[in-house]
Amino acid sequence: MLRDLRRFLERPHDIAFGHESIGLLLSEVSLGIGVALFLPMLLFVAAAIAAPLVQHGLIFTTEKMKPSLDKISPLGGLKKMFSLRSITELIKGLLKITMVATVALIVINSSLKDLNHIPHMELVTVLDLMFLLTLKIFGGVVIILTALALFDYMYQSFEHRKKLRMTRQEVRDEQK
Repeated sequence: MLRDLRRFLERPHDIAFGHESIGLLLSEVSLGIGVALFLPMLLFVAAAIAAPLVQHGLIFTTEKMKPSLDKISPLGGLKKMFSLRSITELIKGLLKITMVATVALIVINSSLKDLNHIPHMELVTVLDLMFLLTLKIFGGVVIILTALALFDYMYQSFEHRKKLRMTRQEVRDEQK
C-alpha cells in the first residue's frame, strides 16, 4: 500500500488518466487497500463473534422464533419506541455525537493557525500535520467515549439491579 501511495505522491504526472487506465488504477488501489485492511477487519470480526461467547457462552434457543401476535402489535411497538429506555438511549446517542463533535472542533480550533498555512507548506509537512491532527482528535474521542462508556456501564448496571428487585406484592407472597 505504501508503494502505491508513494507512486501517487512522488510521480503523479506518470499516472495515465485514460478511460481504461482509470479502471485499472482503481482496481489496483482497491486491491491494495483490501489487502492492507484484511487482517484488521478479520480481527474485528473475530472480536465481534467472541465477545458474546465470552460473556454468555453459546446460547441456542428456538423461543424467539415462535410466531406470536404480540411481536407485530402496533401499540406494543409504539410503547417500545417511546419508552423511558428508548428515550434514554436517544439522549445517550445524541450526547456521544455532541461530545465527539466538540472534541473535534476543539482540536481543529487549537490548530487553526497551522491549518491556515497549509497552502504554503510542503506536501510531507502537510501530511505530518494531518497525521498529528488526526491523532489528537482520535485520542480525545477515545478518552471521551471511554468516560461515557464507564458512565453507561454504571447506568446499565443500576437499571439491571432495579429490574431484578422484587415488588411489594412479591415480597409479601415470599414471606407467606
